[in-house]
Amino acid sequence: MTDSDSRRRGSGPSRGWELAAALSVLMVYVVALSLMPRHVFWSPDEGAKLIQSQSISLSLRGLSYEVPYPGRTIDPAFDFFLPKITHPRPAGPSAQASGDVRPRLHGSLLFSLISQPGYAAIGATGLYLFPLLCGWLSAVVSGRIAYAIDPRLSAATVVTVGLATPVFFYSLTVWEHAPATLCALLAVWALLTGEPGRVRTLVAIVTPLAVGAMLRIETVAVAAACVVTWALVAFMGSPHDDRTSTAVGKGSSRIKIGWYAAVPTAVMLLVLFANTITTRHFRLISHLPKHLWRGLDELPHIPRSLEILFVEADVGRSVVSSWFAIGMAAGLALCLVGPFLRRSRLVEWVQIAAFLTVATFSGALALAETKYRWLHSVFVIAPFLAFWAYSIPEAWRSRTKSFTLAVFAVAYLFLGTAAILYAYARPWGLKAGLEWGHRYFLPLFPVLTVLTLVAAKAYWHATLTSASCAAFWAVLSLSLTVGAIYQYRGVTQMRDDRQAMAKWSDVVEQNEYVVTDLWWLPSVVAPVYLRQPIFFTPRRRAVADWVDLATPHGMSRFAFATIGPIEEGTSLGRDDLRVVGGGSKIHAGLRLIVFDVGTGADGR
Repeated sequence: MTDSDSRRRGSGPSRGWELAAALSVLMVYVVALSLMPRHVFWSPDEGAKLIQSQSISLSLRGLSYEVPYPGRTIDPAFDFFLPKITHPRPAGPSAQASGDVRPRLHGSLLFSLISQPGYAAIGATGLYLFPLLCGWLSAVVSGRIAYAIDPRLSAATVVTVGLATPVFFYSLTVWEHAPATLCALLAVWALLTGEPGRVRTLVAIVTPLAVGAMLRIETVAVAAACVVTWALVAFMGSPHDDRTSTAVGKGSSRIKIGWYAAVPTAVMLLVLFANTITTRHFRLISHLPKHLWRGLDELPHIPRSLEILFVEADVGRSVVSSWFAIGMAAGLALCLVGPFLRRSRLVEWVQIAAFLTVATFSGALALAETKYRWLHSVFVIAPFLAFWAYSIPEAWRSRTKSFTLAVFAVAYLFLGTAAILYAYARPWGLKAGLEWGHRYFLPLFPVLTVLTLVAAKAYWHATLTSASCAAFWAVLSLSLTVGAIYQYRGVTQMRDDRQAMAKWSDVVEQNEYVVTDLWWLPSVVAPVYLRQPIFFTPRRRAVADWVDLATPHGMSRFAFATIGPIEEGTSLGRDDLRVVGGGSKIHAGLRLIVFDVGTGADGR
């Protein structure tokens, strides 16, 4: 069946179901966001982005910069300012002397500017509007991509992407991942619906990718995969159209395609160099030779990094044994190899067994009672994606839009994995922070979801026995359920964490001066930090230096916030600090000790 035949069959009813699915997903997102505090942040990166957005202002005169620091009167040298990790840094003396007052900004300048109107209008809740809308639209565009292949898959795609992949989780965070994913999916949609090898298709692809690269540097891997796919599909053409394959097969056409393929690459590089105000972009580009050389040293560690990227469940504590990764890897390998074996009843049951293995291991972790705040891999959190490769043989035979999407998926898997290993591989594996599903690979989840549903349809038509068909659909349903459970757990954990952080925000706000050795605390309570002084020092004894600075300004009482225990006799660098209220108090895990500055210390 051709794409046009598929679109003609049932396109009317499918659009109605697609609209209903989209509205349902949007309703779930809005309800989920409304049930959790929004003035505190699950990840310190989110609070850092708010602080950055308040460091810049846009007017007819252009951009102006001033890093907010309520403690500047006490600490004009910024000695107790926020740590360097992800936060905006004031311009150094040499830069100020030359008239360049731009701070060092670690996040996307574009994202900061877009975030400002919502925050100015309705406060912290306004920060979530843009990511939530982009995450929801990512699910909708995924449905449009599926619709271009088979209209009957569109509604299921919207629901699956929206509620059973990490797109759900990241739509509820103040992060660039959901907007960058939307840009990537818009480019893929243009790739599927445009004509292969045509310049106008290339322009439609490059435009959202240029925006995406300004949001997240990982979008460059999507751009490279789109260009490779655009060229390869044009080269190979359709086996049903001799004119296309003959025309594109000529040498002159190949030269044109190679020339046009260089255009988006040049555009992407220009975008990145124009965006050097973002230190993360600049660092990765300027250190490219060093990273490539270091990459040679990291080659022996690639297997470990691949394991972390695709199948390991790094939950921060020993919840699962080494058999977990082994079982997941074995099941996934069989799922990837199975579609290319010769069809037989034995092969069918081996495929189902492999799929069930992935679902079982993933489901066991999803149902574990232990709480965890992060999962770094791709297939653990969305086990249904293990079956996506079954779409490749059918796509290769038909050379329709599913073929284009499959080529893109393979190219993006290869290039994206290489980029992630290049940027984040370390001797002990991948360097990763808080994640719920691999956030650097977030666009991969919707793409593989579409291909998984295409594969499910192909399997249904090609199955040899009704028993194996029933077994397959049972395992697929189980895998989809596990994916939804992970998202429920992730969103619930985010809500619980934010509720604890809301208590931290309240208790911090009750103290006029707060000093902390927690690098992340000012970020997770960023709205409070923007209103009143919160000072940071990694060394407890350095609190004495801060007291020396603050006392001349009338400070006579301050609170010290920490997590770890304060042992009897522990000094903060001075002997004249007296504990108020008899000792430290714990607020949802945060230990707070209030000190009076005076004589007769009995602090601890």
